[in-house]
Amino acid sequence: MRKLLKRYRKRRRIITILVGLIAHGDLHTIDRKKLFDWFRKRLDKAGFSGFLVAGGLEVAWQPKLNGWVVHFHLLSLGARKKHRDALRASFASSDLKRPFVCQSLRDPRRQISYLLKINTYYRPFAQIGQEKGPAYPLPRPQMEELLSWYANFKPSDFLFLYGLRRQGDRIRPTPKRRSAKR
Repeated sequence: MRKLLKRYRKRRRIITILVGLIAHGDLHTIDRKKLFDWFRKRLDKAGFSGFLVAGGLEVAWQPKLNGWVVHFHLLSLGARKKHRDALRASFASSDLKRPFVCQSLRDPRRQISYLLKINTYYRPFAQIGQEKGPAYPLPRPQMEELLSWYANFKPSDFLFLYGLRRQGDRIRPTPKRRSAKR
């Protein structure tokens, strides 16, 4: 990963995308594979083909919405501003507040470690500026729903890769297909 970060020094971004709201009690209805396929198509349509994206799928309890916000935390390598803008535009009709947040990668260890995680807390108060509200343990019914859902997966099942693949304990770019000679 260090080599990739060095290669894409000027075009590396952390992107958070809120993809939807799932009602309390319906977390089990998320089809992770279909969601990943749907999101890969969004990336294709935004022109990300040939660029690299890695990150994780996460759900967060939002009491004011009485539901789970399904979202991706991603590291984008190589994509230009026009591609990120196209991806942002594809989420413009979302009912969720700030469905697309993009920021520069400034502290790789801290920011990349945030991409794939499991949280068992929620923040009942609104974020003001950069300051997040205090975190509290999930209420028992939401904790039970979350743990019941997580029990069906391995942590690596939440890893999202685009233009990349796992090779043992490494993540490497997917070999580019060679076009047939004519």
